[in-house]
Amino acid sequence: MLGLLEQVAGNAFLPFSLNETDTRLRSLRIAEAMARQLGILPYAPGDMATVTTTIGTTSRDYSTIVSWESDLDNGGVYSSGDDAVGECYNDSAFGNTSITNINGGGTVGLNSIALTAASGEEHDGTAGSGARMVLSSNNTIPIQSTGSIDIEVSWLEIDANGSGDDNYFMLNFDGPGTQVVQNNLIHDCSGSGEKAGIRFTQVSTEVRCTNNIVYDIVKSTGSGSANVYALFLDLSSPSGKTLTIANNTVHNSTNNGSGTGHCEGLHIDTDHADIDLKNNLITGTTGDNSGTRVDFDATISSTTTATNMSSDASSPDGASYQSVTTADQYESITGGSEDLHLKSGADAIDAGTDLGTTPNNVEIDINGRDRDSNADTWDIGAHEFVSAGGGATVPIFHRHYQTMRLS
Repeated sequence: MLGLLEQVAGNAFLPFSLNETDTRLRSLRIAEAMARQLGILPYAPGDMATVTTTIGTTSRDYSTIVSWESDLDNGGVYSSGDDAVGECYNDSAFGNTSITNINGGGTVGLNSIALTAASGEEHDGTAGSGARMVLSSNNTIPIQSTGSIDIEVSWLEIDANGSGDDNYFMLNFDGPGTQVVQNNLIHDCSGSGEKAGIRFTQVSTEVRCTNNIVYDIVKSTGSGSANVYALFLDLSSPSGKTLTIANNTVHNSTNNGSGTGHCEGLHIDTDHADIDLKNNLITGTTGDNSGTRVDFDATISSTTTATNMSSDASSPDGASYQSVTTADQYESITGGSEDLHLKSGADAIDAGTDLGTTPNNVEIDINGRDRDSNADTWDIGAHEFVSAGGGATVPIFHRHYQTMRLS
């Protein structure tokens, strides 16, 4: 068998790196993948691989997110049951002039898809600090998923750069697979028309939206009934699956249109007992429109809630978590230099609910701090405040992907 693999390895080439330091072992691993794809070797239980490819402009596998997505059904790269991971590098900002729709992988039979920042390329919770997409045109959706495969988008900054007109959603998920959105930085969407920061529609399976920072989602002009929602959740039939919205920070959702549209930091279209809404900090929802303007959607009743905090009276968790002063919570809310890390004395510090490690990675804050392993008293929002002298924050970026095995 080794001889066969070595023979295949002689001409082996796959357009991705398995990051092996031993050249011979790396060639054998590539040869094994090729042999399985060609049917020379059978797949055994546990043989399915995580295939990690790099995205960036400096000697990476793909130069754009669009080209990476277009290859998700490439049988020369992936096999049935594989987990596809695209890791973005901060070589330069990714641009976008059209919708990036992640809906591939069904033909080849992928198990899951993840788009994330490579280790060491993650943002630090402030703009311009890590792998990021900076938009250059209106009327587009930076990242959308309409496929049936489980998907994760994490550790990316998406900067709309003050653009966005009709039906402009920063992250839009409209597929039946599990949808995981965590530790992203999403901001500066402006213009006329409908707006949303993170939008889940027709949800029928598990959703995990945790430890994201979303700010400056703004409808600046226009009339009519267009709405603004920083976080939007529209249920279809969750079928007993848990939908977790936890430890997110949302600031400055604004509807300055002249019409009747609403403006809400969080909107839940269909209230449901399968929704867990905990430890979210939402502030500064405002506007000149004649519609409703609230941090939290007022229709929440069946949803399971705990320690959500608002700058108005809309938190579903009572007066202790309502009407906090926005400026007292964050390092900076100055336009163009926002820093939504908690500052000393913030009401949100040590006021949250301990969620342990469920769902996966909920304990990892926007800077990579593990609240659970550090035995922190949980704060509300995406950032876990650590006082001076209280121990440095050591980023721990959890990668739950599998590894390819030679067995």
